[in-house]
Amino acid sequence: SHQEDELMLRNPRMVIARATVPVLNDAGEVFARLWSFRDITADWQHRRNREALQRASLFIDAEPSRVVQFLTELIADHYEGSARVTLGQEIWIQAGSGGAGLITKIPVLSGEGESIGQLEVDPGPHGGALEEADQQFLGQMARRIGGELERHLRLEALQRDLEATQQSLIQSEKLAVTGTLAASISHDIRNILSSISLALEMN
Repeated sequence: SHQEDELMLRNPRMVIARATVPVLNDAGEVFARLWSFRDITADWQHRRNREALQRASLFIDAEPSRVVQFLTELIADHYEGSARVTLGQEIWIQAGSGGAGLITKIPVLSGEGESIGQLEVDPGPHGGALEEADQQFLGQMARRIGGELERHLRLEALQRDLEATQQSLIQSEKLAVTGTLAASISHDIRNILSSISLALEMN
């Protein structure tokens, strides 16, 4: 019977489809096996990228940093190396360890196309240089990270505005309480002075 399986080669990184077919003698008995090999690396990589993008699209969290952490870990695992997201010169999130020292940098852009960060990927020791399919995959991941970074920055700005509004309200409330207290004290002093004045007039 015909069998098929996949073999992964590490260096160079390739995926080979192996088909095994029995060779029969005149009596119908198997006396040998015939193997045929076909390079399916591109198909395999495309399938892996599609599965990783699907996993990335299904992960949702209210906290953008948790989403970026998940995406960064997914990329590091995908390439068996390390990945990190930087904001300016500062590393924001990092995942994985090691790598071959072949760092690929993908800009992380805002919705308006402005650079707001960078995705850096260092594939594992068997990864080698990234190909066109990898660049497209990482570009899609960088777009998702960009959306989360924008959301993170908006949430930080909203938090700052909320804190400023709270401080303003607290200050306004303090002034209102001070005004009410001053009016009450003034009224009490007037009552006392009126009583003293009336008592002096009666004497």
